[in-house]
Amino acid sequence: MSIESLVQHFSVVEDPRCEGKIEHRLIDILVVAVCAVIACAESWDDIALYGRSKLAWLRTFLDLPNGIPSHDTFRRVFMLIDPDAFERGFAAWVGSLVDGFEREVIAIDGKTLRRSFDRRRERSPLHLVSAWASEQGLVLGQRRVHETSNEITAIPELLDQLALESSIVTLDAMGCQTAIAEQILARGADYLLVLKANHPLAYEAVAKHFDQACFRRGAPHRAACDTFDEAHGRLVRRRVFASTKAASLEALSTWPNLHTVLAVESLRSTNGTPKVETEIRYFLSSCRDDPMSSVGRSASTGRSRMHYTGSSK
Repeated sequence: MSIESLVQHFSVVEDPRCEGKIEHRLIDILVVAVCAVIACAESWDDIALYGRSKLAWLRTFLDLPNGIPSHDTFRRVFMLIDPDAFERGFAAWVGSLVDGFEREVIAIDGKTLRRSFDRRRERSPLHLVSAWASEQGLVLGQRRVHETSNEITAIPELLDQLALESSIVTLDAMGCQTAIAEQILARGADYLLVLKANHPLAYEAVAKHFDQACFRRGAPHRAACDTFDEAHGRLVRRRVFASTKAASLEALSTWPNLHTVLAVESLRSTNGTPKVETEIRYFLSSCRDDPMSSVGRSASTGRSRMHYTGSSK
């Protein structure tokens, strides 16, 4: 973690306090609070306690002329500052940590925060869209989904906050939109999007293509990747097929820079039972690298998500 970079990115946040009543620098308050929360602080008292216990270390890069602020000072300052400016500074700092990763995979997905609802005040649960850097195991940013909206409006706002150059952005079916794909490309990244029946014409055309080319008996194409995974009493076989020909289907003509279409077949069986469950998922991608150079799963959402970089025949 680059502390110097953290100080630099938060220096753009304006101080809303009256100059004659300031005892603690704004940058000191912000940096101490962020470091404390990273260290699992959960309240203003925790943040102040963290600051006092780490005072000697904090003074190696912060002035702290009057020591550590009280918990009330932390609370008041965070009530006054511009939350959007703080978010931009934090997102820029987190984005700077991505430097050095040639091909980071950024998985974007929505989750509802547990126990965030309030029945007495008739408040719905808090729903967030998050960006997860798979290689670093780091949340790069989050955006709230308003009650009167959905993830389609929150995803573009989140993408605008992130440093995406040379990354691969993965999204589920909700984010499988041409406008979002164009936004990802404009930021210098590639997209990997889940294609489902919410795009009926494209989905049917892709399913028909892979059925004829890959899944029927005697089909000409073999899987580019065939793996087995045995855990939790289940055996899962996954076969991955990549096709550049499918990208030229007429039903996919509106997708910008589409280069490869993937089909992932999962066959699941439970030990001791003859039942086998089959699922086929389809993905659209603009990547032009070797499709099997990096095949894996992003754990950001708790669901399996294909991660790859490229194309095939």
